[in-house]
Amino acid sequence: MSGAPTQKTDQEEPRRPAPRKPADVETVWLDIDTGAGVDMDGREVLPILGGRRTKKPILSDLLTTALHHHARRLVVCGQVPDHAEAWLLPTDSQREEFDGTWTTRGLYLRSGSPARGRFTHTATKAHVDLHVAAEWFGGHDLTPVQARWSTRELASIINQVVKREWALMDRPGAEGINLWKLLAPDSYDMAPMDPDIGALIASTSPQHRYEYLVKGPSSCDCGDCLAPIDPDTQIDQFCYVDGRFMYAGSVTGEVGAAPATMLDGPGAQDLFAENPYWPARYHIRFRIPSWWTGIGILPVKHPDGKRWHWPNRPGSVHETWADASELKLAVDQGYTTEAAPEGPVDNPVEFLGGIKLSKVNSLRPYAEAVQRMIAEARRRWADKNPTAAGILEAALKHMYRVSIGQMASHNPVTTTTVLDSGDIPRDIASFTTLRDAKGHRVAYQYETERWHRDPDTWHPEIASRLWALSRVRTLSTPIAGTRLKTGALSIPEEQLIAIHGDAIYTTQVPVWSLPVEAGGGDDGRDGRLRLKGVLPGPLTVPATRADRGDLSEQAEAHGIPIPETDDA
Repeated sequence: MSGAPTQKTDQEEPRRPAPRKPADVETVWLDIDTGAGVDMDGREVLPILGGRRTKKPILSDLLTTALHHHARRLVVCGQVPDHAEAWLLPTDSQREEFDGTWTTRGLYLRSGSPARGRFTHTATKAHVDLHVAAEWFGGHDLTPVQARWSTRELASIINQVVKREWALMDRPGAEGINLWKLLAPDSYDMAPMDPDIGALIASTSPQHRYEYLVKGPSSCDCGDCLAPIDPDTQIDQFCYVDGRFMYAGSVTGEVGAAPATMLDGPGAQDLFAENPYWPARYHIRFRIPSWWTGIGILPVKHPDGKRWHWPNRPGSVHETWADASELKLAVDQGYTTEAAPEGPVDNPVEFLGGIKLSKVNSLRPYAEAVQRMIAEARRRWADKNPTAAGILEAALKHMYRVSIGQMASHNPVTTTTVLDSGDIPRDIASFTTLRDAKGHRVAYQYETERWHRDPDTWHPEIASRLWALSRVRTLSTPIAGTRLKTGALSIPEEQLIAIHGDAIYTTQVPVWSLPVEAGGGDDGRDGRLRLKGVLPGPLTVPATRADRGDLSEQAEAHGIPIPETDDA
């Protein structure tokens, strides 16, 4: 019997994730050492210290001060300790005072990331969310006055570009994702990624390329990554070349996005043959040609299953997943050609499968908007206050980078304080216990299933594509004013010390890394490789990554050589 058409469920109904106007949350900025600071209107905030304390506040003091000024967001400024446990987890002596006033709704204490905390006042039930200024302005120990000004100015710049009067979100990743939703073109329907395909992409995609080409403890030990430089080699100079905002400069076309389609081997081979530029990932088996003398091109999971490496030993065979841009570069460089006595012969790549993305403009509007924001920050402040301009520019770039990373991020880790393991909710399948200095249990950590709650922001296919495009651009990038491409692949192997993300370290200055006015290929645009510093020798080549880091700082501080000009 026929009936009325079946109504589609929410999951079946196509929908476009919408940005949301952030709430303008009452905020105070407080110094971690004094507890003093400012509120949203710039008024002075004096600390409220409990017990017999007269100088150094503790966590409960900062929260109480924020609550007294009706703040629901507390931004901690100054020299915040790297280890959040040192100040965000109450010690035994502090616990009685803390537990009598506050409860912890959740903490974020992931190593290497700024700490966050959510607290509730026991008596009033008021919530206070704690952040650190470094979450937006890393690398700068800003005072509360400086942090407030930077936050307000950043919001003004963003609002001018996107033509909105919105408050700044508390986290740069959340702000960036919101802007990405706002700026996405109508031609991109922003379809969610299939969980299984997305998980496959996330597990087979590295982000940065870290490769050390000096034989020794920092070079790859797999046997298929050949480091050409001996550790005692004497060099005339140490040169530091770096990519300029590569994650934005690499977005020159349609990055692609979900919906994604799984391909078998023949289907993947046909797609690459028909259009090698189509946004896709390929599961391949390849052999490095016998004549190859350069660095590796295709990323391969290290035998330890944890790291990624770039094998370059001639004749070695490897299986991996590679982005279309990386595979295209390898083919262009001759990976599919072998040398034989009778002449060149085929060295084909074996296609085992693939993932075809939809060819859509998923990222460029957002990337270009961030570039306009940076230009506006420079216009406002580069001449009047270069330091302020630098802080704002760094914050905007950081927002863009972390929002891309958030698209492919693992589930967030939440930390909650408890007094006994029996207080841990039964619906948490696994957790890690944290202990204080005396070995007492003070907290537990667990992963929250992020993309199940918000599939609109989980797009590892976009992050994976951008990471690959940036890695390719480090190896081979366009030179201003020509159709030529150059990069790490063009540097003689005996001169290339290391690749660290989009930074390149060499023993000679690559001419193409100089400014255009000095005869090089850097015209100042994002995505260019440019010389950051040269440290004159004679020197011994850095034997380890740590040594390389020291020389890199010295080279940047020394600057670049200024070419001599003919005054006539």
